[in-house]
Amino acid sequence: MSRVLKKHVLTGFGTVLDQIQGVEIECRLRPLYKGQALLQEIYDLLDSHGLKLRKLSAQGDFDGELVELNAVFSRGGANALEEIWRLVNGIPLYRGPSSFYYGSTPPFRRHAGLTRQGG
Repeated sequence: MSRVLKKHVLTGFGTVLDQIQGVEIECRLRPLYKGQALLQEIYDLLDSHGLKLRKLSAQGDFDGELVELNAVFSRGGANALEEIWRLVNGIPLYRGPSSFYYGSTPPFRRHAGLTRQGG
């Protein structure tokens, strides 16, 4: 997607953004292109639709300067990213000691590198 059009595309979703469970988008901390929306603008837009910033990771190399970030936004609580990952991959929900996965780390947690304390 054009680096300049990202905010316009997100804005074009209108109220549909109120129903989306998550967004992953590359953002900039300073402009590299004329008319480009920066992280704060993207954050404000998605936050206004109930999507919370869950993860930032550095992207690219600009002579050691942090300029480009991959941002993940989702709605829901602390486990929102795990729940979205599970749904996308068709993995059943871990239901605790009475479930099939009793005594071990659930498969979706193993695959994602997520483990319970002591498990």
